[in-house]
Amino acid sequence: MMDFFEGREKTVRVYFRLPECRTLLDLETGLWAKLLARTGCSIIGELRQKDVTAYLLSESSLFVWRDHIVLKTCGTTTPLLLLPMLQEELEWLEGYEWFSYTNGAFLRPQLQPHGYRSKEEMEVLITNTLLRLATNSLADCSGASLSLSDGSFQSVSLQSAKQTSATRPIIEIKLTKLQECGQFYSAPDNVAIEKMFSNLFNETWETDHFHFEPCGFSLNALQPESEESYATIHVTPEHDFSYVSFETNCPKELKGQLKNLLFFFCPREVVITAQFQNLPLYSQEKGEKCSSLVDLVDQIDGFEFELECFEEHVLDNLKIVSYRYNFPQLEW
Repeated sequence: MMDFFEGREKTVRVYFRLPECRTLLDLETGLWAKLLARTGCSIIGELRQKDVTAYLLSESSLFVWRDHIVLKTCGTTTPLLLLPMLQEELEWLEGYEWFSYTNGAFLRPQLQPHGYRSKEEMEVLITNTLLRLATNSLADCSGASLSLSDGSFQSVSLQSAKQTSATRPIIEIKLTKLQECGQFYSAPDNVAIEKMFSNLFNETWETDHFHFEPCGFSLNALQPESEESYATIHVTPEHDFSYVSFETNCPKELKGQLKNLLFFFCPREVVITAQFQNLPLYSQEKGEKCSSLVDLVDQIDGFEFELECFEEHVLDNLKIVSYRYNFPQLEW
């Protein structure tokens, strides 16, 4: 009997308040490794550029910029523990400017550690975490939260009136009930896997990937031409709980990337979620403008999408839109 593994990630995004002379990029890999170990994961790869460092983890990914991080962890990790531990290590950390937390719809929430098993537990944990971070402010740290219809959870808190530079949309694509995952039980140099990822990212991207034993795959990607552009993909291929997540803040290539993911994995269910600071989401590709995610999806040939649910929410200064699709034409 195959051991269960929770591929749905928990994602923490934080903009910190730092002195002008300080940067998170100066922190050594060893420090990040020590802190991450306490959350239940380890560093297995590193991709470093001038303005960002991408760490490939045993359970997903960590991206570090000068003043902000994105931490995605799967399994039974406890990523929110990183924030108070980081503050204890860095005396010069002055607090945070903006925070968000999301997690997918866990298949077996009862296996998660305390604080992550329900919306109520997470709201308490997040409030307590932010209160510890807000050392130099009397602002309300409770934030706002919601549960989407697919079972995922979102929470946002803006510590001050200052707007962050996070104006680029963040797009997450979640694929479940995968029909094609046998490749991920094969040799690490599997031609099909390498071809798929070469189609996902053009030559302007640098990538770092890892094949897990006996199965599973993770990849980080950075674009040297842009200090902010990143992408990450994680594959849990086991049939009974198969799952793929793809996240990027570079929507101009999303159309081709989504099409390749669908043809490669043949999922029965797809959830596409975007979060952005009340700015219009669009993708410019060969002069073709996509004014919304549904426009983007409808332009893909070869699949008959069935829209099951659409949602739109606003939390603080963050707008969240989500589309859930079924593919009834696929037979198992």
